[in-house]
Amino acid sequence: MMSVEASSCDYFPIRMKGTGNGWTYQYVSFFSAKPLDKTDADATFTKKSDTEYLIDGPTYPENGKQVTEHHQCHKL
Repeated sequence: MMSVEASSCDYFPIRMKGTGNGWTYQYVSFFSAKPLDKTDADATFTKKSDTEYLIDGPTYPENGKQVTEHHQCHKL
């Protein structure tokens, strides 16, 4: 986990769901007139070991192309 000052970052509310070997999450909105009705996850955390997770997503447009983030997290 990373710690940052509240005044220097954006906030993104998410809904997390356990998958058996990790979690998925979906972005949610506090300001939408109707709830987001999505079935697909925006990102998936997959547990590879007690000290490693893979994160796939989110996907978003960048310079006219769809880009998906991929990260590895290691517990120290």
